[in-house]
This record gives sequence, C-alpha cells and structure tokens, in this order.
Amino acid sequence: MTMTADGLAALYRERIHAEQLKPGDRLPSLAELQQLHGVGAGAAGRAIGKLRSEGLIESQHGRGNFVKAPPPKVNVTDNWADAVQRGTDPDRIATVLRVAKVLPPPPVQEILGVAADEQVVERHARVDFRGAPGHLEWTYYPADLAFGTDILLHDVGEGGVYERLAERGARVDRFVEEIVARLPSPAEAELLAVRQEVPVLEVTRTTWAGRRAVEAGRAILNAELYQVTHETVLRKKAAKG
Repeated sequence: MTMTADGLAALYRERIHAEQLKPGDRLPSLAELQQLHGVGAGAAGRAIGKLRSEGLIESQHGRGNFVKAPPPKVNVTDNWADAVQRGTDPDRIATVLRVAKVLPPPPVQEILGVAADEQVVERHARVDFRGAPGHLEWTYYPADLAFGTDILLHDVGEGGVYERLAERGARVDRFVEEIVARLPSPAEAELLAVRQEVPVLEVTRTTWAGRRAVEAGRAILNAELYQVTHETVLRKKAAKG
C-alpha cells in the first residue's frame, strides 16, 4: 500500500517528537523521500509542507529542510503577568498599548462586582519574549482603587500596579486562573505573529485582596512559548492515637 502525504508527515512527526531527529538535523530531500518511502513527488512535497506549517521544520534555501529547535518555554502561572507588573526580566519586554477609563465588559462586571455603567481602568499590553510576541493582555481595575493613581499612567512606577493597589489599602494575596486552549482569531494570529493552526492559551485571571476581587485580567498567550505547571501538595492524615 502506497504511503500518503498524511502518513509520511506522521512518520517524520513521530521521529521528531521521539528525538530520533534532533534540532538541526536535515530531513531527506524530496527525491530521497520518494525513493525511501515509495511516494510520489506531490505526496512528499505535501508532507514537508505539513511539517513546516506545524513549526517542526524550517527550509533553508539551497540546503534543504531541517528540524527546528523548539522555542524556550515560560511558565504561565509564574510569569504571564509579571513582565507588566514588575518589568524586571530582560527576556520579557512589555509594551503598554493603551490605558483608559472604559465601561467594563460583562465578564469584568461579574468579576469586579461593578455595574455596566460604572467606569473602570483598562490597561492593554503586549509582552515580547526574547524578541518574539509572547502574549497580549488586558487588565481592569475598579474606579475607587485606580482613579487618581499612577495606574492610569503608562508607567505605574516602582513596584508596579500591585504596589499602587496596596497604597489604596488593597494588598494582593492570591490569584485564580482559568486556562483554555483554542485556535487564535485572525487578528490574534497577526498580533502574535503565529500561524492560525497554532493554538493559543486564553487565561482569565482574578486577583484578590482578602475577600475583594481587585483586578480582572485576560491574556492570550502563544502556546509555543508557554507551559502550564501545577503543583499539588497532598495532606497526610493525622495518625490515630
């Protein structure tokens, strides 16, 4: 039975994931693929195209197709907001795109407990990781905590937004994040410079100070750059005396 383009792509995808082919290794040429696997030129070309579109290989003019090194990963739970809040990591450069007083979207109304006609502060930023677009984020703050503070400025000052909230008596003590994987919209794919078949992670974040939600956040992350890590500590039952 003749191997199809999908079958040939699956074969080399498996070899790459199993590290039988490592970053920098050259794949067989189209002619070599035809000879090795008994496929036609069209099937060989389509298989190479699939692997390239998945970001597994890259083509070098006049040299051939090579296994692409995976990008370094950033931990979602530790870092998706840190670059904007602190700006201390040289690998992550945050660009604030917009700061404004806006009417809150319905999810923000629910999280912050504000009315639809009650203005909040919106901060919109893009974070680049080692020169590549890493994620887009939108954060929202209640009027009584943000109006009249540096949260309304592009540069929020030493200590970041959370220090400004603490100055208003709202000291952040925990976060709750919901993470969903999905394909990007055309606009998101363009802003993150990713192919539309590359998944993104959508993170909804609620920031708490005691019993009050003081920040509602939403981020769209390039899934090729981020990983999610969870740690669970099991509690031991007390020994019966």
